[in-house]
Amino acid sequence: VVSLEANIAKFTSDMGRAALLAERAFNDMQKSAKQFDDRIAGVTRSVIAFAAAYVSIQQMTSAFRQSVDEMDQMVKMSQKFGVGTDALQRLAYAAKLSDVSLDALGTAMKKLAVNIAEATAGGKTQQAMFDALGVSFKNADGSARSVDDVLGDLADKFGKTEDSAEKTGWAVALFGKSGQDMIPMLNAG
Repeated sequence: VVSLEANIAKFTSDMGRAALLAERAFNDMQKSAKQFDDRIAGVTRSVIAFAAAYVSIQQMTSAFRQSVDEMDQMVKMSQKFGVGTDALQRLAYAAKLSDVSLDALGTAMKKLAVNIAEATAGGKTQQAMFDALGVSFKNADGSARSVDDVLGDLADKFGKTEDSAEKTGWAVALFGKSGQDMIPMLNAG
């Protein structure tokens, strides 16, 4: 009995030590796992920060490319329509506010430039059209006025005129097929 009790006591003591060692090992594993999780979280944060920076750089690069493309397009349109880039940018902004596409604005300005040139060259139909609206197409020296100057005068005239079939007819005659789309912009004066 004594021997059995001694063996049980030793067994219990060994089990207690084993449990204590197991508990320490488990705590060490938990600590290691937490350190590992912290390291993974740090790496994850770094990866996320890098990805965000990469996306931001990509967005900035894309925005820069878009700006360069838009400037290039403005320069080319400016050359095509004989209008300075500053004036064209203002006109493009006004067109955007009036829901007039840049293509429609370009087509309208092209047709207006042709009408101004033909009127200046002696085209009776074009001269009569500008005269009827009270808008000068010539400078004092007899040269053709700039498209943006004539467009400004026409916008002032359209802004003061009530909407009607006649007004739409003038818009189409002056600006071609885009004339109808130009009316909201012209109405703004």
